[in-house]
Amino acid sequence: MAKKAAGKPDPATEKLIKQLLKQAAEARKEAEKLLKEATQFEKKAKSLKSGGADIELQELQRLVDKRAQMFDIMSKTIDKYNETANNVIRSMGR
Repeated sequence: MAKKAAGKPDPATEKLIKQLLKQAAEARKEAEKLLKEATQFEKKAKSLKSGGADIELQELQRLVDKRAQMFDIMSKTIDKYNETANNVIRSMGR
């Protein structure tokens, strides 16, 4: 291959350098993202070890209780609807 003038690489080399720099930048962003996620998981694990599990269980119990209340409300509403519908049907037959 013939040598180019010192200081200016050929276009193929410039293109390769640009691609490598772009890949390096993307790899750095990905590494930063993974590090951030790892830090978040570590914080969450520490909170679970230090009583965070109790808080999670309390929240779960609260949600289960709320679900039971909603079920009771819906059951009573459906029962009242059926009672009203039966009364209307009976009154129509008289």
